Amino acid sequence: MKDLYYEAEKLAWDLRAKLFSEDDKFIVYLHGRVFEFDSIKKVVKFLEFVKEEVERHVKN
Repeated sequence: MKDLYYEAEKLAWDLRAKLFSEDDKFIVYLHGRVFEFDSIKKVVKFLEFVKEEVERHVKN
């Protein structure tokens, strides 16, 4: 669990997003938008997807 949270923080940093954990939910603040998740695995999956999309658009 700690490794997943570290991975999520690292991805958030790369994307200039903020990651907050509150009780049993996780909040990602990404460029003016707020996303709520109920597990850290979903946060990591979401941030990986966003990072891939950003990298794909930067190449084009």
